[in-house]
Amino acid sequence: MIIQNMNIKTKILLYTNSLILLSSSILGPIYAIYLNKIGASLFEASMAMGIFAIVAGITTFLVGKYADTHDPKKIMILGYFLIGLAFFLYNFTTSLAGIYCLQILIGLGEAIYSPAFDKTYTESMSKKHIGSTWGLWELSNYFSQAIGAVVGGLLSQYYGFGVIFVSISCICFISCFWVYFSKELSFERTS
Repeated sequence: MIIQNMNIKTKILLYTNSLILLSSSILGPIYAIYLNKIGASLFEASMAMGIFAIVAGITTFLVGKYADTHDPKKIMILGYFLIGLAFFLYNFTTSLAGIYCLQILIGLGEAIYSPAFDKTYTESMSKKHIGSTWGLWELSNYFSQAIGAVVGGLLSQYYGFGVIFVSISCICFISCFWVYFSKELSFERTS
């Protein structure tokens, strides 16, 4: 299925989630370098990623149950906003404890939006093209990682990490507001 044949709801979900994936990928490959610059060891950098994953993992299931009966649009907006806020706050955090708190916030944001996104994206698809529509999401995931890695490397090399954090948070907020203002993403209760 070609993207031009997708309905508008599926396209909006694909585009906005691609922005979130891109934002995380901008920092991902150079995250340990950033933490090392502020004095963290490689183990402490690994702990930051571990904290994110544990928080996201535990919270995802609970939010998934919540997303089954509540407005997934509002849930996605909250998750995208929390991720954007946390990345913005990186500009003001230089302690390891602060970094860990921000990783918790990013983990919560990820866990909040993911199940609601997955539910809404799946429900928006043509039932004849579920595999190819998820294939497009996977394509956007990998392309976002590739583009984000290169952009992150260039931004950090030429402008520093402050520009990275502002850029990442702006991308997240753009996605958040795009979902917020999209009438096509209205809540439809499913049983």
